[in-house]
Amino acid sequence: MALPPTEPAAIVAEGRVLDAVAASALSGTVDEIADTLGLSVNLFRAAVTELASIGWVEVTQSSDGALSLDLAGDAR
Repeated sequence: MALPPTEPAAIVAEGRVLDAVAASALSGTVDEIADTLGLSVNLFRAAVTELASIGWVEVTQSSDGALSLDLAGDAR
């Protein structure tokens, strides 16, 4: 079964998010974290959605809208 083609920018974004959470947990607003990683907000959101859906990243959202990203327990 062939996988659907993925945009190179999406692969880079997923790699940046994964590299960052592998080093330490990330927290902040979507804008802050995306800016820290040098990503657009849209690419950051897409990367986090994909990595969370495959179980590599855990995402927690606080009541004020801030996010906390960490490696999923199975990804350690």
